Amino acid sequence: DGTTTLPINFYRPYVGIGAISMTNFGGTSNYNGLQISANHRMVKGLQFGASYTFSKVLGSASSYSAGLSPFDIRHTNYGRLSYDFTNVMVINYIYQFPKLPKGNSFNNPLTRLILNDWEVSGITTFQTGSPQNISYSISGVSSAVLNREITGLESVAPRPVLTANPTLSKGDRTMYEYYNTSVVKMAVKGSRGADSSPYIFTGPGVNNFDASIFKNVPFTKAEGRFLQLRCEGYNAFNHTQFSGLNNSATLSATGAITNLPTALGGAGGRYGFGAVSSARSARVIQLALKLYF
Repeated sequence: DGTTTLPINFYRPYVGIGAISMTNFGGTSNYNGLQISANHRMVKGLQFGASYTFSKVLGSASSYSAGLSPFDIRHTNYGRLSYDFTNVMVINYIYQFPKLPKGNSFNNPLTRLILNDWEVSGITTFQTGSPQNISYSISGVSSAVLNREITGLESVAPRPVLTANPTLSKGDRTMYEYYNTSVVKMAVKGSRGADSSPYIFTGPGVNNFDASIFKNVPFTKAEGRFLQLRCEGYNAFNHTQFSGLNNSATLSATGAITNLPTALGGAGGRYGFGAVSSARSARVIQLALKLYF
């Protein structure tokens, strides 16, 4: 049953030589996507555009240096890749505010200085989150021993067995349980590490607004000579965008998850298994002064 198996170094044919990595061209990938873009050229101070991509990326390796399971590479490793973003929409815009009309009684040097030559621009991004995988360990058992007893190879870790789809509806997701952790079970001995897909569910998406506002102050009558005040905001609305998740489960010898968040009765603390562990950057504001002459 694997419990009496000696460490793999005892079985190597050449004493004193450990594992030797073999690198070759064994990975494959394929990409299929629908890409649409539309642009509105500058008319009356307004310009905007949008692009949308609906795609799927499948393969057996996400990079040239990926480590693949030696047990039937395609069957074990083939699935969604780490950069499979199903939906990506990007909107860009520029708007130059109209100047005070000539001949207006309100049009004078002071009001022109304050109200004329304003411009806003920005980029808004909506994007599906990145694919996520789940791993597990057993309390009191080293990774080498766990791998040796389950897959028979210390360098190949078993993947968890899923009893159902772990994805929760948006209304059911919380800070402490972003996905259904109860469906995660340990693999049985004799597994080849293919009990679940390399990437199991989709993580938090992107909902980001970058915006800038410019004010040009002409200082001579010559065209193209002016002072520009710039205020640029990245994540301008300071919208919280979660990114990282704790996807590492710790199981007891009987298969019970022991590191769930404390709020859910586990011993994993604030960032226990299944909880949101990090967020993308908060709002960043940049101020600048530029001189054009």
